[in-house]
Amino acid sequence: SLIVYMIFILLADNLTLIPFARLRLENKAMKFALYKLINVLILVGLNLYFLCVVYDPAVGVGYVLIANLIANCFYLFFFAKDLFAWRPVFDKELSAAMFRYAYPVMLTGLAAMMNEFFSRGLLTKLLPEGFYPGRTSQYALGVFGACYKFSVLMNLGIQAFRMGAEPFFFSQAKEKNSPALFALVNHYFIIAGCFVMLAVALNTDLLCFLFIPQKEYWEGLGIVPPLLLGYLFLGIYYNFTVWFKLTDRTYFGTYITVGGALLTVALNCVFIPLWGYAGSSWATPIVYGGMMVACYALGQKYYPVPYFIFSGMAYIILSFVIIYAVKFMPYSNIFISIAGNGLLLLLFAGSAWMWERRRFPRDGVK
Repeated sequence: SLIVYMIFILLADNLTLIPFARLRLENKAMKFALYKLINVLILVGLNLYFLCVVYDPAVGVGYVLIANLIANCFYLFFFAKDLFAWRPVFDKELSAAMFRYAYPVMLTGLAAMMNEFFSRGLLTKLLPEGFYPGRTSQYALGVFGACYKFSVLMNLGIQAFRMGAEPFFFSQAKEKNSPALFALVNHYFIIAGCFVMLAVALNTDLLCFLFIPQKEYWEGLGIVPPLLLGYLFLGIYYNFTVWFKLTDRTYFGTYITVGGALLTVALNCVFIPLWGYAGSSWATPIVYGGMMVACYALGQKYYPVPYFIFSGMAYIILSFVIIYAVKFMPYSNIFISIAGNGLLLLLFAGSAWMWERRRFPRDGVK
């Protein structure tokens, strides 16, 4: 029955992919966000109802899938008019062009998923017995997974940005100044990403109380900064991919992502036996950074974009210096720590705004 639920969940998702893509293409961001928000509220509400009101141990995890299925079926209701108006039409030339464009993107997605889960999958296999005295490899995986949650905050922001950025890039592709505009969007994405990285990394003490109440997991908090950096690199990589999407060279995305997956395996095989989950965490920015550099280098050949490379690097380096410098500050308690780190965040944001405002009139950005 669980497999049946999963099949229908995926069916509902796939039936609404194109309607959601159309909303993005037509810049109907509010409607897109509203539908997604309603889905989340229904999902959370149903899970609470099943767990607190009608819970049956015999159903167990099935409640989660049932809640997902019901929530996703509401998408079908939202798009009922579009779905019922659809009529099948086959265009041989268009279908061939779509397949040539899309199948490398599909392979890229599969490779990206493998890249995402290799680190955690390899940790229990490659961690030497007794690496953490008195702890098992499963315990180490639990610590890694618990602290990994903090990097998800960066990843969620990146995925939300992609939802709006990709249709924007395509809509602006034919404009004369589109390369300069893409560069500016990426530049401010880096600044925002650095702010998120600082906000999370500087407030891990506070976030631990909210998301990881088990203090024994706090020993793995050192993996948070490299994971955040890795996801920032991944977000920049996504911005750089605009060149092979606009030039119909999506197969380059497959090459880069498969290369990243292979590098993930290689680095984890080397780093995990030496440094445990810390080594696995540092493999993330190395891999995503390599993918970012490769995509940038190839993009400058086929679709040159004048990215602000040095200023972007300066923001990233400054952010990392702040994160590790704070570790040496003698805060006497958590309240002073929160206040001091909040002040650092404000100083970073204020300094970035003061520095960048001079670029507004020059680039005509309002």
